[in-house]
Amino acid sequence: MDLSLFDIEYARMASHRRRHADPFSFCALDLKTYAMAALDTEFVETTKSIMPKEWLTKEHPNVALGDAIEQGETFFAIRKAIKGR
Repeated sequence: MDLSLFDIEYARMASHRRRHADPFSFCALDLKTYAMAALDTEFVETTKSIMPKEWLTKEHPNVALGDAIEQGETFFAIRKAIKGR
């Protein structure tokens, strides 16, 4: 299972336990696939090493909050690049 999908399922489960509505509405987007589409590369070729430096932020410690912030920053950088075409 893709780790991003694990994170979504964990958040969905926590939300249901608190009797809140599903925050994701049955959808997910992983950054590797999004970057693959933006870069027009094959999935196996799509790694951070080929991504433009402006997409990547400073290194965060390997903790959940830092990882989430980094993924969010990367998402918006890819989105900006796609919209700027």
